[in-house]
Amino acid sequence: MQIWLHIGGEKTGSTSIQHAFAKKREQLRARRILYPQSLGERSHLKLYCFASDGPFDELKGQVGLRSEADVEGFRRTLERDLRSEIERHAPDVLVISNEHSSSRLFTSAEIRRVHDLLSQFSPRIRVVFYARPQWELLTSAYSTYVKEGGIQPFGMPGPDELEAKYNYRRILELWAAHFGTENIVVRPYGSGTLVSQDVVLDFCGLAGLPAVGDSMPRHNTALSVPALEFLRRFNRLVPRTIDFQFNPLRGNIGHLLERYKPEQKLVADSNLVRKLWDWSEPINSWVSQQFLEGTPLFAPPQTEEDPLPLQNFTLDQAFQVFAYLWQLKQKQIINAKR
Repeated sequence: MQIWLHIGGEKTGSTSIQHAFAKKREQLRARRILYPQSLGERSHLKLYCFASDGPFDELKGQVGLRSEADVEGFRRTLERDLRSEIERHAPDVLVISNEHSSSRLFTSAEIRRVHDLLSQFSPRIRVVFYARPQWELLTSAYSTYVKEGGIQPFGMPGPDELEAKYNYRRILELWAAHFGTENIVVRPYGSGTLVSQDVVLDFCGLAGLPAVGDSMPRHNTALSVPALEFLRRFNRLVPRTIDFQFNPLRGNIGHLLERYKPEQKLVADSNLVRKLWDWSEPINSWVSQQFLEGTPLFAPPQTEEDPLPLQNFTLDQAFQVFAYLWQLKQKQIINAKR
């Protein structure tokens, strides 16, 4: 059995890959390709939860993990369920996808746990990592951060976050140490690099799998500048999670705001982009030499000198966003009563 383990990175279309494979799960099984439900219905979040030794977070809360006492039983159950699913369907190909594996697993012991779990089913494991230019990742990741309840203003990530999410060398060295450099596949995520400009088709082509895209809608759409600043301030008053559980009083505010002035995208100013380029250039050069035969990972950034500011958010703008949300919500309520 060939195993394709897609570990992200974050903000590179992972959700689109996961939705596509989950939607076509039955058809893929008929072709002896398994996208296992035992690891998660869409994202294989349980793989991260299985491997992680880190603190309890909202992701672990989603699968009921709130204490060390929960973890051992969870790991036994997951391994048993995955084995049962593989034996039941006897696939030729196993596809696993979870972007948190690259951004939230930090230690050799955690990666070894993933390797030990999967290698008992097959020694043929390829690890796929999509790398997005760090200066683009910054703005896209900030939108996700705010949608997930973040309250900090936009700016240069701190040292810990830079190492965790933006240092591709650290991530790839960690995974290569257990799976072998020859089994790591790095794909630049950007304009002109993906098959048909579609990450789902790109991944399918890379793995030699039938296309499962079917014109899938975009997922995790980035918020506009006014929507971001409105939601960031809203998060202070109505938190996204309480005790690692989703706060139902928030409703679907994040999804509603995805449609507010989408043309006003967040762009990092030229000074911030230059800082990230200078910091990441030696990292990206190493990735290029190790995995791309010297082909540059990314082209130098094109910067915009005058991006829309987040700081100049006025009371009038806030009421415009509020009025937009109010009307959308009322439409949903009216339609629900019909």
